Amino acid sequence: MNIKENLILIKKEDKTEQIYYCKYNQGKWDIQYYNNQKVYTYNEHNVIWLRDPNIIDSTTSIVYENDQPISGINTILDFGTYIKIIFNSGFNKIYPASAITIEQTTLSNPKENSCFDYLKTLASSVSGWDLGTGNPSQNYP
Repeated sequence: MNIKENLILIKKEDKTEQIYYCKYNQGKWDIQYYNNQKVYTYNEHNVIWLRDPNIIDSTTSIVYENDQPISGINTILDFGTYIKIIFNSGFNKIYPASAITIEQTTLSNPKENSCFDYLKTLASSVSGWDLGTGNPSQNYP
């Protein structure tokens, strides 16, 4: 299954990448794994299938677990009760939504971003350094 569109938990463990086929059938789940012809049947209470997550912009978001920021995030997928984070390394991890906090950075707000750009320009003029390039400013004698 596509991990950016689906989250399938079997007995609270993420098995999405391993699943080839999944279908609800009369109170049970029929699941077939990749490289295996056998179809396994699971009680409906042992399987959670969440689809179509809200994709949160990782470039304008800060994710915290236990008040500690999580770094190296490539993609944030909000499935409602669970959040899946895909890291730059390709590793992915799921979190109960209640276990993490996601905050938008001020740079996602155009008005605040404009103010930040102004402050960078002002700091560049005062310090004599262009903060964008790290070189001496042309406005500095």
